[in-house]
Amino acid sequence: MSIQTWILYLSSTKYNRRSNVLPFSSLTQESKRSTIIGGTVLAIGLAYIALGRMAANKLKALRNKEYPDKKIKSLFKKHDSDKSGRLTFEEFMALLKELKIELGHQEAEVVYMGLDRDMNHGLTLEEFQKFWSTSDEIV
Repeated sequence: MSIQTWILYLSSTKYNRRSNVLPFSSLTQESKRSTIIGGTVLAIGLAYIALGRMAANKLKALRNKEYPDKKIKSLFKKHDSDKSGRLTFEEFMALLKELKIELGHQEAEVVYMGLDRDMNHGLTLEEFQKFWSTSDEIV
């Protein structure tokens, strides 16, 4: 529904001004479907933002405390099993496990997607090190 349609709708007599609630029953089937789909997409987006923030907070707590830059570099190379200079998601998960970072699959997926800035389905050492030094940039 466009903004103009909403403005017309809000100014119409169908809008319940007393309770400030739009009567869902007065919407057309298409409008109801659009409203439900839009709300669902919004909820999913907010959930991914929340998961990303939770993951960032967990990682920030550990960053540089136990693992200096030199150690991170050696662990990255250790987990780059195909020696491509990039970590696949599975290699990334193994690295997180060794770093004792307990993230759920979805949280790790959000972090991985956020770190892969060039969207080439692999994390470079530089991408990981930049993240490790400034974990607020994952989302």
